[in-house]
Amino acid sequence: MGLLSYRSETSDSEHDPAAGEAAQGGQKARGRPLLTESDRAWCRLESRKKSDVWWVYLGESHGPWLNLRQRSCWSDATYLLGLEREQRTGRRG
Repeated sequence: MGLLSYRSETSDSEHDPAAGEAAQGGQKARGRPLLTESDRAWCRLESRKKSDVWWVYLGESHGPWLNLRQRSCWSDATYLLGLEREQRTGRRG
């Protein structure tokens, strides 16, 4: 038998009143409580909403990013190297 499934032959509730709760339900609950199905569905919905907002943001920012690259004639790598250089000199961030 594993340590988590071990239960003694005599009930602990006979000796310790605080252990009565654990004896009735098996072991003392640890960690987060289980969510109901409706709560889990609500969490999934909220997570999808956040994901949708993120994808919309990426879609909206892609156009301006392309315009900036075309105006500056920079590739992605060149732009990122320029940002890193600016951060090192303290002009940004």
